[in-house]
Amino acid sequence: GWEYDFTANPTPNWRLAVNFAQTKQVTANIQPNNGAYVEANRSLWQRNAALPITATGTGLPANSTIGSALALIDGLYAGFKQAEGQSRRQLREYTGNLFSSYRLPLQKGAFNGLTLGAGVNYRSEAVVGYDTTRGNAPIYGSPYTLVNAMVSTQLRIKGRQNLRIQLNVDNVLGEDRLIVTDADQI
Repeated sequence: GWEYDFTANPTPNWRLAVNFAQTKQVTANIQPNNGAYVEANRSLWQRNAALPITATGTGLPANSTIGSALALIDGLYAGFKQAEGQSRRQLREYTGNLFSSYRLPLQKGAFNGLTLGAGVNYRSEAVVGYDTTRGNAPIYGSPYTLVNAMVSTQLRIKGRQNLRIQLNVDNVLGEDRLIVTDADQI
């Protein structure tokens, strides 16, 4: 992927920051060591498939055999491998941010040292799962945009210490749509 960042101070009191990114990430080479271990031992396990497993705490049902454990491993591994070659879950391919702040020129009174700012955050749709009925096609959640604001002031304490107080207000417009984070075939 790529990312562009731009920060500027058009005037001494005005600051502007913009960034935009595109991320491409593909899942590959999933569990190579575990897969190699299973394949290296598969023939031995298949020859002894009827033998019971007596270990506890393995997540296997009571009276499991080596064969049923191997079937469970194969099912889990097949599930992991569904993501092979796919974008990873939760990946948002495009993101963008814009933030601007302005510090009021020094003056006497309540507005002395006051800074006002606002920004917008954009996130494109995220991969939230894969539809196995369509060849593991990605399932996407919705994109969203949030608007945020801030106000701050700087105080001088006893003439030598600076104290900055800031109030941030996130989601100024009250965006309340559901953000889906996980799903499987629909």
